[in-house]
Amino acid sequence: MIAAGSFPFGVETRRHDHPPRVGDGIMLFDRAGKLEYASPNALTVLRQVGANLVNMGDRLGDMGIDAPGVRQAFANRLDYTDEIEVDQRVLSTYCVPLLTQTAVTGALLLLRNITELRQRDRLLMTKDATIAEIHHRVKNSLQTASSLLQLQSRRVATDDAKAALAESARRIRTIGVVHELLSHRTDDEVQFGEVLKMLTAMIRDALVDPTRPVEFVIDCDPAILPNNLTTPLALIASELVQNAIDHAECTTVTVKLRTQPDAVVLTISDDGKGFPNLAEPFPAPDSSGLGMTIVGTIAQSELGGSMTIGDNEPGARIIVRVPLFDER
Repeated sequence: MIAAGSFPFGVETRRHDHPPRVGDGIMLFDRAGKLEYASPNALTVLRQVGANLVNMGDRLGDMGIDAPGVRQAFANRLDYTDEIEVDQRVLSTYCVPLLTQTAVTGALLLLRNITELRQRDRLLMTKDATIAEIHHRVKNSLQTASSLLQLQSRRVATDDAKAALAESARRIRTIGVVHELLSHRTDDEVQFGEVLKMLTAMIRDALVDPTRPVEFVIDCDPAILPNNLTTPLALIASELVQNAIDHAECTTVTVKLRTQPDAVVLTISDDGKGFPNLAEPFPAPDSSGLGMTIVGTIAQSELGGSMTIGDNEPGARIIVRVPLFDER
């Protein structure tokens, strides 16, 4: 239709609130590949990429542009999309051959300068590669620190020192578990249930005696937690679950997470022997333990939340309530 001159269909009578705008440059070539027309946008794009002076009758090669897409369109009688680099500038081209029933009578070439877009793409690729390398180094550093602590625990003589080093190594592994999960996400939020499954699997392998199995029950709302809550809550859950295994003589540990409009509530309960002196205020139960001190510090000081200890009948129940952003 274009080749025959039957398109566009006469003069349009529609009124436009704004003048029509065409982003692409348009170039028309005859059957010999010589330029017959170039729109102002096309001339602007060619100047931007440093093309030679454009004259009617020139071929693209005369302008310093190698466009295999145009040759393919003429040869195959099919439209062709291509990207051309000219002096570190990038052109996006779309060539449509103009056909009659027997031959190619010319070609219509649309072109656009996408140099800035491709530069942003390269920057994003570089940024992604840098972030991946940082995650890899952090992961290796955490693994190295944990391995060194485990190695040192084998060299010390006293049981207390061995236990302290082993707990420190486990805490580092907990941070590593959360980091590993977050590093594979493209956003800043994660489902806490995924973290708990990985943590309980790690704790089961490290602490649970095969002759005295412990069942872990995870009951979490399918809520998405931001990063600044995920790691601290994971550390709290890890400490409380370990305390239940080490001291409660339990067979079941339940980890429950509930989200409220203004807070997140984490509950750890077991069916063990419970705390012996609940009448005293926190941190009286097991106050000599570093784990409970860490839990209290993170929950109250770092997250601005509260911690409640009570009976589970049988066993113990600890509730950690952390306010969300608007409440802190």
